[in-house]
Amino acid sequence: MRAFAVLLACACASVRPAAAPAKPAACEALPLLGTAEPFALAADRGGAVAVAGKFSGALSAGGFQILSAGGSDAFVLFANADGKVRWLHRLGGPGDDGASAVAIAPNGDVVAAGHVEDHCFAARLAADDGRELWSSRLEGAGESHCRALAFDARGDLFATGSFSGALKTATSNGLYDLFLVKFAGKTGDASLIRAIGGKGKELPRAIAVLPSGSVLLAGQFGGEVDLTEGAVDFGKGAVAPNGDYDGFLLQLAADGKTEWVATFGDNGDDEINALAVDSDGAIYASGHHQPAGNYHGLNPHGVGNFTGIVMRYSRQGRGEWVRIFEGPSSAANLLAFDEHGRLWTAGASRGIRIGDTAIEPAGGLDGFALALNPRDGEPLGYRRWGSPEQDLIRGLARIPGGLALTGYTTGELLECGKPIGSQGEQTSFIFWLRNF
Repeated sequence: MRAFAVLLACACASVRPAAAPAKPAACEALPLLGTAEPFALAADRGGAVAVAGKFSGALSAGGFQILSAGGSDAFVLFANADGKVRWLHRLGGPGDDGASAVAIAPNGDVVAAGHVEDHCFAARLAADDGRELWSSRLEGAGESHCRALAFDARGDLFATGSFSGALKTATSNGLYDLFLVKFAGKTGDASLIRAIGGKGKELPRAIAVLPSGSVLLAGQFGGEVDLTEGAVDFGKGAVAPNGDYDGFLLQLAADGKTEWVATFGDNGDDEINALAVDSDGAIYASGHHQPAGNYHGLNPHGVGNFTGIVMRYSRQGRGEWVRIFEGPSSAANLLAFDEHGRLWTAGASRGIRIGDTAIEPAGGLDGFALALNPRDGEPLGYRRWGSPEQDLIRGLARIPGGLALTGYTTGELLECGKPIGSQGEQTSFIFWLRNF
């Protein structure tokens, strides 16, 4: 008995405490080599990211390579929080295909959506190796394109997009109508929830699923027809646009019934490209407008072709504040909250001014990320990525300690101590930034 006690004591003394997991670097940068264009990014709670877009020829990243089968194919890349690529997957056929949206399931699987052979598709890819668990395509006598998707609390997916001609049981009323479709999370079975449209083009670009089960859709409507023919009935009576396109924000019940709708715009092209909802239910929307614009009595000046805009709505769809980016040209295409509660918007600009905050241009079109106070929209700080060429941010998501972004450059950028891109060539990238 005494000998056993001695041996046990010795064994316990020889056990070393487990090493603490290494903290991610404050900054990670991953270039994507090839002719590629990212359109969407999603992150999980640990900081792993999925990026989706389109490419042609060969695409390489982190030791993986894929080849396109046609003019362009969709790609989906999954990378760990430390920037190491887990897998790179191709989707598509012999035509021009691409992915416009991506989401990460609670179990880590990735779902991408976009268009293949002129039809909306969604595909679920396994978290560990990217193999296809299911793929689903919406058939119809016309074209359809999925532009945004989001998981609900049950693990199913809502997706929105636009279609022409016929889509399942719906027929478009004009050039393009918007639709809401639900994909079963386990099987990919698709059911059409709602189709809405007038004689023009209705183009949804953002979606969010609320804890109540209601679905928010946002985008633009009424374009490319005479103003007298651009009206759309979103379910609360016909709404006419004031310009070529107007922006819309629409809340539908889970069964597709309209709960409320809000629109904005003046003469020109106005649209919403991104949505975010805070814990109190306040809704944030961003995109761009074309002069002239008049929002809550605010009239921008010195603006160019497009000007970024960020707005806050109540949970009932009542406008509460708006921030208009003055400057030659800009678009606020993305929204995300960081862990400090700051609201970040990102996109591209040729110079921005909001009150006393100015983001000066570096040369061509620059990528930016701008933090706002969600209470009143006051700017809190920014980051800019600029070369003499074109630099765009196309995806934005919260990660522990900061933000993840994706985009591309046709010049040369230096991020995380790494050169990204070369002059005259398009290079896509993913950044993990934990030093904001």
